[in-house]
Amino acid sequence: LYAAIDFLLMIFVFSRVYIFRYGNLSGVDFGHYLIVFLSWAFLTMISLGLKNLYSTDRMLTISKEILRVFNALLYPAVAIAASIFIFKLKFFSRFIFGLSFALLVLFLAGWRIIKRIVVRHLISKGYNNFNVLIIGAGKMGRALFNTIAKHPFLGLNVKGFLDDFKE
Repeated sequence: LYAAIDFLLMIFVFSRVYIFRYGNLSGVDFGHYLIVFLSWAFLTMISLGLKNLYSTDRMLTISKEILRVFNALLYPAVAIAASIFIFKLKFFSRFIFGLSFALLVLFLAGWRIIKRIVVRHLISKGYNNFNVLIIGAGKMGRALFNTIAKHPFLGLNVKGFLDDFKE
């Protein structure tokens, strides 16, 4: 599902930027742009997969996820920019390249922020939570309990402590 959303957003971004620059999809060198855009989308999806962005890691903060998205988008963008330079694709507008990159970061990070907020809300309401027992009721056990209590988006419900101390 994540890959499909990413692909649809990339197509949306590329087409909107092209239309913004040339007025419609039958403009200047559209076929050549399409090849570059599809290559860029393919490399981006591989990069997003390598950065583990096609799953929801509860431990990942929103800011770290945004940074992962940016890094995952940066490498394919550099590869495409290098290809444009090496193959002397003079038709390709720097404006289209820059605006596409900026909007890709905005849209691909944006939908993930919305997804994370929704998932955290569902978890806080009890969806897909895990019951846990903390082994040890001493200082470390209480510290673990406090950490879990400060991070409700982890979906961990402490049901009690197991300890062999007789007091």
